[in-house]
Amino acid sequence: LAVGGLTVSLLNLMAVVVGVFVALGAARLVRFLLEEEVLPRTPVAPWSAATAARRTYYVLVSIGLIMALAAGGLELSQLTLLVSALSVGIGFGLQNIVNNFVSGIVLAFERPIQAGDLVAVGTMTGRVREIGLRATTVRTFEGADVIVPNSQFIAAEVVNWTLADRSRRIEIAVGVAYGTDLRRAQQVFHDGIVAHPGGNAAPAPNVVVRRFGESAIEFSARVWAADADQVLGLTSEVGIALWETLDREGIAIPFPRRDVRIVAAPDGSPSQPVPPPPAPPRTAGSPPATAAPPGNPE
Repeated sequence: LAVGGLTVSLLNLMAVVVGVFVALGAARLVRFLLEEEVLPRTPVAPWSAATAARRTYYVLVSIGLIMALAAGGLELSQLTLLVSALSVGIGFGLQNIVNNFVSGIVLAFERPIQAGDLVAVGTMTGRVREIGLRATTVRTFEGADVIVPNSQFIAAEVVNWTLADRSRRIEIAVGVAYGTDLRRAQQVFHDGIVAHPGGNAAPAPNVVVRRFGESAIEFSARVWAADADQVLGLTSEVGIALWETLDREGIAIPFPRRDVRIVAAPDGSPSQPVPPPPAPPRTAGSPPATAAPPGNPE
């Protein structure tokens, strides 16, 4: 079949199809061997190994597609018609697919996120499981696997808690009663945190006065967790340690207090609201009566 300068035969078409399948199979096999056999035996971090395997897969697929086209007797100069048709299809309905595909390539080489990272996208927080060509799988703390288009990680704001390192700061607010020796309370809080094994991570923990509230003076105890996976457990353990320290040192945590004032009437009795007057009797043909608003208690 000759269409302009492009000539396609059944044998060439079969060669292209077989070449594509061989290229995809070989790329997947190499990626599997890298992820399961080669890279785990090297001193490479798991997320770096996954990125290297994914890059190798993309390169092998690209080389395989070019070799499949060459095996079918097609030259790049003869693909003008095919490229034009593809451009029209992209213009009509494939913008999102191409956008996500290009975003996946950017994620593979720029590496703003990696497999195993703890990320927050919009209102969702979870751990990256796999970065694909079109979408990325994020597993939330509730156990759900969320498929996020790759373009969301390029165009939207993404918080990566483990991009540079895996340390993370936690903050625990504690209130003490007015009249407490603030410097003593600050030292007690600091000693209670340092006494806990998880409170000695760098940077060193610190305790600061946060604000003067209505019923208490609020302190903020800030501790760094060496790993983001330890945040929940360390928050609970440090909170228990602070409670035990406060109880041992006799420092009270106040409850909110409200003062209620009752204004008495001139005769000494408590003021009571005035009941509304009774509704007038209704006669035939008259509109329904409406109740008068209550009187002013003052």
